[in-house]
Amino acid sequence: MEEKIQVQVRPIRTIAYGLFLLADYFFLFYMRNYFWLMTSFVMTLLPVLSLVGVYLTCKKIQPSLGAGASRIACGDRVPLEFRMDNPCWYPVLDSQIQLHIRNCFLENEKTISLSMPVRIHGKTKLRLPLELLDLGRFEFEADQICLQDLLGIVRFKRKIQVDQEIYSIPYGEKEEGFPASQYLAGARETEESKERGNDFSEISEIRKYIPGDRIRDIHWKLSAKEDELMVKQRVSVAGSELVLVLNFDRTKELLKKELSYAYGVGLAFVDMQQPVCFLAWNSGKKVYEEFRFSSRSSMEEAFASILGLAQSLRRGDASRTFLKASFPFMEHYLEIEMRDNACVAEMKNL
Repeated sequence: MEEKIQVQVRPIRTIAYGLFLLADYFFLFYMRNYFWLMTSFVMTLLPVLSLVGVYLTCKKIQPSLGAGASRIACGDRVPLEFRMDNPCWYPVLDSQIQLHIRNCFLENEKTISLSMPVRIHGKTKLRLPLELLDLGRFEFEADQICLQDLLGIVRFKRKIQVDQEIYSIPYGEKEEGFPASQYLAGARETEESKERGNDFSEISEIRKYIPGDRIRDIHWKLSAKEDELMVKQRVSVAGSELVLVLNFDRTKELLKKELSYAYGVGLAFVDMQQPVCFLAWNSGKKVYEEFRFSSRSSMEEAFASILGLAQSLRRGDASRTFLKASFPFMEHYLEIEMRDNACVAEMKNL
C-alpha cells in the first residue's frame, strides 16, 4: 500500500510570495512591457513546477540507512550513513529526517534532526560519525522524511521505514594479572575432592611417575598395588566448562566496569582454550540464560546477545539456592563482585 504524502503549507512565505506576484502584476498592468510580462509568466509557472517536482520526488525517493559494522567496541566511532536515492530530475535543497536512537539495553531514547540536500537524479550520502559511549543494543530508525520545494512555501512529508542495529559491547585485551590457571586448578581440585573413587572421566592414561609431576596427580590406590608411583595423565581442562554468573544490579557506570572486566576475564580463559559459559538472569522467563563461547568471536556474540535484552529484565539475585535448583550438576561458579570500587572475581561453591 502506497504511503500518503502530507502537505504542509508555510503561510508566511506563501503570503510573501503572493505579495511579490501581485506587485509583478501591478507593474505589468501599468507599464505593459515584455520584461514584466516575462517575470509574471515565470513567477506564475515557477510555483507549479516547484510543487509538482518536489511532490514527485517525495513520492519516488528511496532512503536507506547503513553502518560500517553491526558490532563495535564501546567508545568507538561508528560511520552511520544515511543515503537518498533520487530517481527524479528535480533537486531538493532542503530535506529533513528525524532519526530516533534507542538503547534497548539501558532503555533510553533520543531524537536528532538531520538536514541534507538531495542531488538531482542520483544518490546523496550523509555520514554521521557517531560515538557510542554506552553498552547496549542501539537501534537507529527514521520513520519520516520531509522535503521542501525550492521556493520554501510548501513541505511534503512521507512515512518511511529505515533502520539499522548496532551492538556496543565491551572490548579490550585479557585482564592483566588475572590468575586464570589458578582458578582452573582450584575448580579441578574442588571437583576431585567431591568425587568418589577418583573418577577417570577426565583422565587420558595412567603412567609412571616422572620427577616434576604434581603430587595431586598421583593415583595413590594404583600406586599401592603396583609398588611404584603412578600418575594420572589428564586431558586438557578445556573438557570441562567454567561458569561465570553476571550481576546486573548495578548503576550504569559500575555495570560498564563489571562487564568490561568480565570481557577481560573471559578472554583470559579463551586464550587457555577453556570453554566458558556466562549465566545472565532473564526475569521475563524467570530463568538464567546460558551463553557459551570458546573463542573471541563467539564471546563477542555472547555479549551482543546478553546486551540485547533490557537491563531491567536482566536484574536478579544470583541466588545459590536457585542456581542449584536450575543447574543441579554445577559444583561451583565464578562471580564478579565490586570491592572498593574495583572488580574482583571469586570462585563460589554450590
